[in-house]
Amino acid sequence: MIFHNGAVCVLAVTDEQKLILVKQYRKAIEAVSYEIPAGKLEVGENTDPVAAALRELEEETAYTGKLELLYDFYSAIGFCNEKLKLYRASDLTKVENPRPQDEDETLEVLEVSLEEAKELIQSGHICDAKTIMAVQYWELQKK
Repeated sequence: MIFHNGAVCVLAVTDEQKLILVKQYRKAIEAVSYEIPAGKLEVGENTDPVAAALRELEEETAYTGKLELLYDFYSAIGFCNEKLKLYRASDLTKVENPRPQDEDETLEVLEVSLEEAKELIQSGHICDAKTIMAVQYWELQKK
């Protein structure tokens, strides 16, 4: 069993209906992945996951916004207790002097349409569950 403190992730869609993604290399799969902004809860953040989600959104994308909790879910319930909170960010604005990215992260920020996000899933570039779930949620809300 792998014990994990938990994590947050953010479905951030601009007023122009563009999903904010980060492109980064993931050692576990030895490939580049396109993902929604996300990160683990730091020590002491268990009681304020909204602050953690805002921190991750700003660090990874230089955006901030208003958050709404969509879901709590487990990432791999068969061997890990990692629980993620998926937030939707609205009223997005660019931060003038954003927090710096973590030292171990080299991220590229992308803005894609729903159709482009679905193509990234089909091509395997979006391959993690949290991002696929967020894109599916976004698509369902548009119907």
